[in-house]
Formats: sequence, structure tokens, C-alpha cells
Amino acid sequence: MRTHGYFCALLLGCLTGQLAADPTSDLRATLTKHCKNARVSAFLRVIASLEIGDQEPFAGYLTHYTKAQADSWASHTERNIGAQYRGKELWSTAFGRYQFLRKTWEDVSKKLGLKTIGPREQDLAAIYLLLDCGALDYILRGQIRVAVRLARNIWASFPGSPYGQKTYSIAEFEKKYKMFYRKILENRKIRAQAAGAPAPRRATKTKPLPRKR
Repeated sequence: MRTHGYFCALLLGCLTGQLAADPTSDLRATLTKHCKNARVSAFLRVIASLEIGDQEPFAGYLTHYTKAQADSWASHTERNIGAQYRGKELWSTAFGRYQFLRKTWEDVSKKLGLKTIGPREQDLAAIYLLLDCGALDYILRGQIRVAVRLARNIWASFPGSPYGQKTYSIAEFEKKYKMFYRKILENRKIRAQAAGAPAPRRATKTKPLPRKR
């Protein structure tokens, strides 16, 4: 019994150590931290704006290619949608706020251990792509032009993208970025002020003055 208990404890310790050293967990934690960075958030909003249009820069997590909307996260990878572009029929599995292609999503979700393709998972995957191409460090430093150049092979709408689709100029990109960055900082300032505002004082009951006799 003692031997059995020893080996059980040893096995449990090994499994615990493996879980603690899970590289995908550490990577997700790092990406989650970057999600909160204002520069990164602004850059992600520009991607969404360029990829799915100015009407949905803050949403778009259920958006297919051609802006068709999915009903859930479950069946997105099964849809390959066609559309006419410059006289040619183009088919694409692009989906979500950042228009992930099926193969791209399969690769990234496996590396990050993502089980679904919800909003949080899409944000993490987009930041991972920026990290993987070397653009993330430059975004954190505010060097947007360098970041765009490094990431232009990922998103077809980026300035200098080689895919022959509609692209935006670097001036347009920077204009959008500065607008989103300013709005994010303003909103955070407003929330911080609201959180730090003194709570309204409760009206206290006062004892009635003694009546004169």
C-alpha cells in the first residue's frame, strides 16, 4: 500500500509539474496581458476596420467573408464563400473580426490551445500573429509604420499587401490608429474618474430637537 501510495504521489507530482509548465498556458497569459495595452487594442481595431468595414470596428466576431453573418461560432470553418471581385470569382473561408482563414485559424488555435473561436480567442489569435511576425514589439513602442510593414503579409487590406486586393494607404492606417488610440485613452480616463469618484453621502437621520414645554 505504501509503495502504491508513493507511486500515485509521484505520478500526481509529475502531472502537476507538466500542467504548471504548459507552454500554451504561459503564452495565452502573455497575450492576454497585451490585450489590455491601449496601443495593441487600437491596432486591433484598425485591423477590424480595414477588414470588415468602418461600421463594425468594435464587433465583427461573427462576420464571414462578404460580411455574411454567422449564427454561432460552431460552423464557421465549414463555410467557403464566393464573391465577384474585379471580374473574377473569389472564394474564401475568412471569418471573424480579423478575417482568419481556415488554415490560419487551425494552426494558431492549436499552438495556443484554443477550443472555441469566440471574441476573446480571436483577439488572442490576432495578437499571436502580430507577435509571430515581429510586429508586436513595434506596436508596443508606438512604431506603427514598422509594425504595418511586418504584418502586411498577414492581412490583405494592409498597405503594401501583396495579394492584389483592395489596400489602404499608410496615411489612412495611421489616421485610424490615432483616432482609436485617442478614444481608448479617453474612455479609460472616464472610467478611472468614475471609479475614483467619491460615493454620494447618505442622508443621516437627525434626532428631533426636544420640544419646549
